[in-house]
Amino acid sequence: MRLSFLASTIWLSTLTTSQFFLTHATSALAQTHPAKEMTNTAASAYPPFIMAPAEATPVMVTVELIAEDPQVLEAHLTSAGVIPTTRLASGNNYSWTVRDADNPNRFVLVQQWNSQLQQEGYIAWRIERGDLAELRSLLAQDPIVNYLTPVDLGTLPAQAN
Repeated sequence: MRLSFLASTIWLSTLTTSQFFLTHATSALAQTHPAKEMTNTAASAYPPFIMAPAEATPVMVTVELIAEDPQVLEAHLTSAGVIPTTRLASGNNYSWTVRDADNPNRFVLVQQWNSQLQQEGYIAWRIERGDLAELRSLLAQDPIVNYLTPVDLGTLPAQAN
């Protein structure tokens, strides 16, 4: 089963399958990078280092979030442990948080990663820490996640090429 399907399933569920995803994500990451053992990072405040496969294609990820209370969600996302930490993750080129001008409860996270594997490893780390369950508690509905592959690689930041 593709890891991207599992990542989307987790985002769209109530996170009851978090342990299943984590087991499969860790297994897939270890198979992709046999020299790099996955370690238990549940207590870590920083994302684990994950190398991008040599043949990796950069990926853009959008995550649509509908807040129960937009001020609470904004404070959560901009706290030191959320978006600023995402920007420290290996393979993350940028992470922007934007808010819909016409619907203040709607936020969209716009991210670019060197590989989908790195993004999925990052999500596995967030699940293991319980961060996604905490995020879901602030939302009116499940997040909508989209993985987008660039058509014109020449327009990407240098580190993603």
